[in-house]
Amino acid sequence: MPMNKQWSRGPSRSRFHRRRRPPLPPCDFTKRRYWITTIVAANVALVGGLSSRGAICHLVRALGSAGGGSAAMILASDQLLTAIVESTHYAIVAKNLDGIILSWNPAAEELFGYAAEEAIGRHISLILPEEERDRYARDLRRLGRGEKIARHEAVRVRKDGRRLHIALTITPIRDDGGTVVGASAINYNITDRKRVDARVRAEYAVTKILYEARTFNDAVAPILLALCECFDCDLGEYWIVDETGQTLRRLTSVVHGSWPELQAFDEGSRGMIVAPDSLPGRAWRRMAPVWISDFEPEPGFCRRELGERAGVTAAISCPIVSDGVFHGVAVFFGRSPVECDDDYLSLIANIGLKVGHFIRRRQVEQERSDLAAIVDASADAIVGWTVDGRVTSWNRGAETMYGQPAAEAIGQPVLNFVPPDGHEEWSRMFENLLQGNVLEQYETRRLRRDGSALDVSMTVTPMRNEFGWIVSFSTVARDITAQKREMELQRLAAREQQHRLQNVLAVVSALIHLSRKRARSVDEFANGLTRRIASLGQVYGKLTESGWEHIMLGKLVELCLEPYRGSVDVDGDDIVVSPERAVPLGMILHELTTNAAKYGALSVASGRVGCRWHILQSDGAPCLRFHWRETGGPRAKSPATMGMGSFLITQSVETALKGAVAVEYGANGVSYDISIPWRSD
Repeated sequence: MPMNKQWSRGPSRSRFHRRRRPPLPPCDFTKRRYWITTIVAANVALVGGLSSRGAICHLVRALGSAGGGSAAMILASDQLLTAIVESTHYAIVAKNLDGIILSWNPAAEELFGYAAEEAIGRHISLILPEEERDRYARDLRRLGRGEKIARHEAVRVRKDGRRLHIALTITPIRDDGGTVVGASAINYNITDRKRVDARVRAEYAVTKILYEARTFNDAVAPILLALCECFDCDLGEYWIVDETGQTLRRLTSVVHGSWPELQAFDEGSRGMIVAPDSLPGRAWRRMAPVWISDFEPEPGFCRRELGERAGVTAAISCPIVSDGVFHGVAVFFGRSPVECDDDYLSLIANIGLKVGHFIRRRQVEQERSDLAAIVDASADAIVGWTVDGRVTSWNRGAETMYGQPAAEAIGQPVLNFVPPDGHEEWSRMFENLLQGNVLEQYETRRLRRDGSALDVSMTVTPMRNEFGWIVSFSTVARDITAQKREMELQRLAAREQQHRLQNVLAVVSALIHLSRKRARSVDEFANGLTRRIASLGQVYGKLTESGWEHIMLGKLVELCLEPYRGSVDVDGDDIVVSPERAVPLGMILHELTTNAAKYGALSVASGRVGCRWHILQSDGAPCLRFHWRETGGPRAKSPATMGMGSFLITQSVETALKGAVAVEYGANGVSYDISIPWRSD
């Protein structure tokens, strides 16, 4: 046939969508319509109470209309007619217009579970579920009016309570006058086919939902609803392990039925916590599906009372797992006993695995996304590069540290960021990495985009593929330039501190030596040394507050004269004093104040001290002139021998400060004029 003729037939249908009628059993008739019409005609004749002769006439008329012209010669007796009805694998049931069963063949006994003696004479509602009864009553009324009922599918209930899906053909039964007096129904069991269709639809629905869902929270409710529809269930639930790890709590539910009692069952289950011996808990404990065909003998069903009111009698519990990791349990409830076979359980388990793999895949994707976000947001420079030394990834920390955006850095050689004098070191490092070694806290130098160098501490890790081959490297680098600078400053500060400590100890040692030589008693030695060390401590305290950078001379004077503030007149320029000069100046001020308090103007209430200082030019060089004048005190006499205080003043000025001091003893007190060469600090 030409190609266009083939396509003119219309689009083909897949094997999952094509409806196939169940195969008829082998027989001597060559036409299906002929065979079915034979059965119907025989049933109509027998149920209608006709004689053998009338049955044969009905059969001949039926066969004639079906195209079997010689059937009257083949079927010559009432026994053969009865044998046809009795031996067919179709369940044939006849009833009057009131719905009372009139005939019930062996196939009906096998299909519905009732013997003919139990069924004949009873109402057809014997095998009708609640939701089908109104529809069947309408069909009988339509038949009574002479209308035709097309072949359709319906649900019937067996004696043991199981629900059956059947394909149904209803034919009117007429008397000799042509009046409709009943109906004959040919029932064919399609439960297995519907079950296969439901399983295919279930797998397809779950696969489609998972494909379209971004997260499991988006998928869980649609999956529960789809499985309820496919498996004829009324309620679906999803349970997860709670925070204690010992019990389960319900996360969400979907109600497929609409009757109030089912809604009450769902509401009563909301917020429920169940133990491991419950229906969800057993699936959790066994990591395998668990089903209950009837709740009556089930002692562990903790919602029995709610379930009885809702008419729920059966359930199946399916664990959601992946790679041995438990994620949750899906539970489905229905109003008819669940008939589980190996295929059904395998399907449920496979759906649980499929959903579990989806959850795990999304978890892995989320973990990768979180890790990528962490890497990108890290302050450290995280760089990936290949075995041929090309950059493949470059996070924001690398952009900040190296001053180059990722779009420009990716694809560049790593050596572009290594100083020229570091290429040999980089080659040795690379050879070490190729051997599979990890370099941890490796300190080196790298180049920024502007050419400036920075100190970095890096960890470099070889990355392997599934075969164990090294395919790339990951570098985590941290800028330690400021840290290295700080460490250098700390080393300088330590040396400076050591130098200062040595100076302090030298000053203290000199004080001890001088005090011992000039003290007339142990008490005088101890008291004098204590005061001088205390004064030295005050000066060092002020220098420490200033960070050992400088101190103003005015502050130093105020510090030493603080106890005598009301008896002191102070005036001078703003002069910055370095730590090296501050210590001897502090010692001079301390000795001047101490002598004035012991022997001079500050020893009497009427005495005063004037303290002035200025920067003057002397021989073209700056010079600090410091004036100390005492008035209103006892008459000052020149001592026969220089005391300890005067000696310290003279030594500090001449030796430590390279200056000169002039002392004048007058009737109102002593005066000191001190000159110190002064360069700007």
